[in-house]
Amino acid sequence: MAQEEIAVPPREPRHAAIIELASQNFKSLDGQVIEDRPFVEVSLPPANISAAANLIRESEDFDFDLLYDVTGVHWPDDEEIELVYHFAGLEHPDLLVLRTRVPQDQPHVPSITASWPTAGWHEREAMDMFNVVFDGHPYPEPLLLDEDDLKGALLKSQQVRNVPDIPARFRERGGKPFRLWNPVRDEVTPTGDGPDSD
Repeated sequence: MAQEEIAVPPREPRHAAIIELASQNFKSLDGQVIEDRPFVEVSLPPANISAAANLIRESEDFDFDLLYDVTGVHWPDDEEIELVYHFAGLEHPDLLVLRTRVPQDQPHVPSITASWPTAGWHEREAMDMFNVVFDGHPYPEPLLLDEDDLKGALLKSQQVRNVPDIPARFRERGGKPFRLWNPVRDEVTPTGDGPDSD
């Protein structure tokens, strides 16, 4: 039986329309639209980031269905941390990026988890890596690091330190079981049983 080909309509870029929408909608939030990028970017004050994220979620005009990243950038010379939110649409190839900067000594920004629940994981990672506090986050616990290690791992002011190999490090912590994936052999090796063991 021959397989039928399904015609997929092309995804139309809407870059100019998104610039216009962003200019109109984010003006009341003190947003500055940056147009000279391959994506639409809006710089906002920290207090307005949650309202902007909610506007993107609620507006059918924007048509962005996915928050796929919240990350940070440390600007040590400015003593600021910049938070960058990336939104994508499933029906079009365009991207929308929101940016905001917070002082490094008072890194507070409202959480956007109320309108974008997937932000919960991204915000927790940014908490671990940049010491940012997301006010109103429903579960502000460390995601990747232990409480003792929460010093802003990706801040440029952090000193690089020697980290023992993973199996030895975990054995020192009481030998909690975990597995290592070996991408060369495409297999999972339990600690202590493979070539990585001491």
